[in-house]
Amino acid sequence: MNEPRSTKTTNRTTQPTESTASRSAAGAMSLSADYYLSPEVFDQEHRQIFHRQWTFLGHCSDWAESRSFQTTTLGKYPLVTWRTDDHQFLCFHNVCRHRGALLAAEACGRLERDLCLCPYHGWSYDQNGRLVGAPNMADVEGFDRNQWGLKPAYTRVDQGLVFISPEPPDAAAGEGTEAEKLEAFRQTLYALKRRLELLVSLPTDKL
Repeated sequence: MNEPRSTKTTNRTTQPTESTASRSAAGAMSLSADYYLSPEVFDQEHRQIFHRQWTFLGHCSDWAESRSFQTTTLGKYPLVTWRTDDHQFLCFHNVCRHRGALLAAEACGRLERDLCLCPYHGWSYDQNGRLVGAPNMADVEGFDRNQWGLKPAYTRVDQGLVFISPEPPDAAAGEGTEAEKLEAFRQTLYALKRRLELLVSLPTDKL
């Protein structure tokens, strides 16, 4: 008589363990489907990776002119990064503070004036994110335009490379000497290369 099979409950922790990973190809471990489908894991990845780490956006030369901008989405946040007339790189949440409309819908472009104008109700912001124009709000009691500037994100330029983060990045992110950063980058590329080699070598029914 066959022994009854035991059942295991999937552990939803974000740390892979024997109970949450399957074995394949010379002992390599792969995550269970829960890690790809769980809303809780997805939300945690946003909060701990995309929202609080420096993410490479481009090279300074991608913003060849002042008022050039690029848009992107990191995790759940739409962001816009532009080069000011005094050559600073500033990043803001790409959302008007009035009704939440996208300020810049294109992937890249250039501000027509020295202001960023919302296409919905015409609120306008200067290059430092300050609200400078709010039609029909002058007579609204208690309205202070100084409190309604664009929500800033975080920008870092290193060796001509532009990095952004929607929330305050982890204190240790991006620190270290140039040699240490290069070595960390090399190790990351090596790990990705090995992972790709493993995926390519696996039979399709093991992926």
